[in-house]
Parts: sequence; C-alpha cells; structure tokens
Amino acid sequence: MAQLRERGYADKYRHLGVPMHLVGVEFSKQTRNVERFETELV
Repeated sequence: MAQLRERGYADKYRHLGVPMHLVGVEFSKQTRNVERFETELV
C-alpha cells in the first residue's frame, strides 16, 4: 500500500470526485498464489 501511495497511482483520477479503492496484492513466488491483500478507500 505504501508503494501505491508513494507513486501516486490514484492521483490522476482524483479529479473525478468519486470514491476510489486502492488494492495491494502480494503473491508468493513459490506457490504462485495470493499471500495477502489490503484495500484502502481514498
């Protein structure tokens, strides 16, 4: 989530004035499955 905020991925859509969800997903290299995920309403 920090990477999404630091790089400002949502900034170009803020002018739309609608709620946005940031979704961070961590994948396992060994199992090739989702390890964990986080969401944040901005």
